[in-house]
Amino acid sequence: LNFSDAFLGVLAQRLTRRLCMECREEYPLTRDEFEMIRADYGEDHFSKTGIEYNADMSLYRPAGCESCSDTGYRGRMGIHELMEGTADIKLMIKNQPVIMPETADVMVISPHADDAEGGCGGTVAKWIKEGKSVVYVLCTNGDKGTSDPDIKPEQLATTREKEQLAAAEVLGVREVIFLRHPDQGLEETPEFRKELVRLIRMYRPDTVITVDPYRKYIWHRDHRITGQVVLDAVFPYARDLYSYPDLNEEGLEPFKVKEVLLWASEDPNYNIDITDVFDIKVKALRCHESQVGSAPLVEMEERIKERSRTYAEGEDYELAESFHRVELFR
Repeated sequence: LNFSDAFLGVLAQRLTRRLCMECREEYPLTRDEFEMIRADYGEDHFSKTGIEYNADMSLYRPAGCESCSDTGYRGRMGIHELMEGTADIKLMIKNQPVIMPETADVMVISPHADDAEGGCGGTVAKWIKEGKSVVYVLCTNGDKGTSDPDIKPEQLATTREKEQLAAAEVLGVREVIFLRHPDQGLEETPEFRKELVRLIRMYRPDTVITVDPYRKYIWHRDHRITGQVVLDAVFPYARDLYSYPDLNEEGLEPFKVKEVLLWASEDPNYNIDITDVFDIKVKALRCHESQVGSAPLVEMEERIKERSRTYAEGEDYELAESFHRVELFR
């Protein structure tokens, strides 16, 4: 894999997992591994690096610790960031067409699987029926979301991804992007923010929807961190030319989001009528069986409907989802 191919790959949303820096394990590089790396990189390109094998070389492998939920990995990065950008390779990039994903009208950035359906599932269903395109970004793998000791974290993470894909299909969401940070492990880091800026610049949504980070006192840390980092990514980082010069070099030009909607806000100022799509919202929520499977269907639906009625009080429709809306004019 050369740098040019990797560059095009990351623009097509090919990311690689990042080793956890707190527990990664160093080990000696064997001759066989070196030859495999040479073959995978490409003999012609690798020979130009002048790198030859020696017994002092080492690599790192995943180990696992509390910080990374024993996975050995923490976060994701673009494949191209692992490659050396020589003058020759930059010329290769310049001479190849840049492949960008199709833009989206709306980007929903959610801490966990099922959060988006609860917070904005009706709005998403309504807008998709009206012809808007929606992409989801899931920040964590959700591997802590159970009280069943017989379910292992890695098993739960796999299950929740499948449930999220099923829910997205019910709603008509075009694409789901999984960042797979450890559940309960999100931090407000430059790396996490850059992940989101990259995606915003790639998909260029007019509207970004996420969770309100400013609820008082008790609030899930992943929700608080997600909301804050999304707001920072939207403004000023996705907008400003020199926030991430390397993203500009990749062809990911600055982009101004027009509005942000925050669900679960204690200061709502914007309601959306979901009366006609309420059943779709509930159907999507039911896909998250690992989270709502034990709840009686009728009881769960009535609870959600009652909350939606409360949001719609004073409106000329029955059911609503409620947000704090921020318009960006700069």
